[in-house]
Amino acid sequence: MQAQYYVRGEIRDEKNNPLQNVRIVLHSTGLLYASGIGGAFGILSSMEKDTLTCSLDGYESMTVPVHASRYIHLTMKMLPFTASMHKHSLLSLTKNLDMKPERNRVMGDETYNTLVENEFINTASNPETGVVLNVDRASYSNIRRFISQGSEVPPDAVRIEEMLNYFSINYSEPAKDSIFRVE
Repeated sequence: MQAQYYVRGEIRDEKNNPLQNVRIVLHSTGLLYASGIGGAFGILSSMEKDTLTCSLDGYESMTVPVHASRYIHLTMKMLPFTASMHKHSLLSLTKNLDMKPERNRVMGDETYNTLVENEFINTASNPETGVVLNVDRASYSNIRRFISQGSEVPPDAVRIEEMLNYFSINYSEPAKDSIFRVE
């Protein structure tokens, strides 16, 4: 009769966030397991000492020796190209302002959320205010599409910063088919 051991632990990223669905291979059996919602796992093993290989898309795979008598804390490192994709960016944030009611506008099979017009904010009374420019350029193409189809352009489909970005890509020559000339 073989003894049963229980290999337990948790897997987190470098920022201490639990990692769910990490693929875990128990070397003695070759069986595949996965970490749960909180990054935790528990695996029955016939061996007191074993080895695990952990892998998750976007993270470096790791192989570690484990001992059933110790709770294991594993930290997976993000791959360099993935780290740049997961950087958080601040769009706009001001605390303690009143929200305006939201409405959706439907044009054909497209829905546009209410465009929130930012008002001037006194940063002395709202010191926790941050803004980052939107680098999207889709509004101009979207507006041209509506006009060429003879449709009304929904106001919430027009974002001024996207229009400016469209025409400021290359200052030396205007965008092709543009109705404005950038000099």
